[in-house]
Amino acid sequence: MIDGPRLRHPEWVMMYRAGITPRRIAELNGVPLRRVRDYLNRVHRNHPELLAGRLVLHDQPRPDPNHRADPDARWRAGLERYLAFATDHGRRPTTGDPAEFPLAHWLTTQRSLDRQGRLAERRVEILNRHVPDWRTPTRTLGAKGSRRR
Repeated sequence: MIDGPRLRHPEWVMMYRAGITPRRIAELNGVPLRRVRDYLNRVHRNHPELLAGRLVLHDQPRPDPNHRADPDARWRAGLERYLAFATDHGRRPTTGDPAEFPLAHWLTTQRSLDRQGRLAERRVEILNRHVPDWRTPTRTLGAKGSRRR
C-alpha cells in the first residue's frame, strides 16, 4: 500500500490524472459536475503533488507531419490473406464459419464498394486479375461456389 494523504474519492483523482475531464468523471459517477470540480480543486490546493502528473491532449506525442501512411497497405494485406486462404483451401471463405468470416466479409465489402462506385479503379483491376469471379456473390455460385477457378 502506498503511503499518502487519505482521500475521500481517490478514483476521481486517478481518473483526472489519466486525462479524463471533470465533466466525464461526474457523468461516470452520477454526481453533479460542481461537486467533482470543487473536490479536485481542494485536492490540488492541499496536495498539488497528486495532480502534478495529469495527462492532457498536449502531453501526447505529435505525429510526424512528414510520415504518410500507405493507404493501400491494409487493403493489400486483406487481399493477400484472401488469396492465401483461397489457394490453401481451393474455395472462397464463407460467412458461416467464424474463422473464415473476416475474409468473406472483406470480399463482400469490396463488392459493395464497387456497386456504390467507391472502389478505386486500381483495386478493381487487381481484383479482376487475381480473383476473376470476385463480383459474383458466393451463394450465387451454388454448390461449386466456393471453388476458385
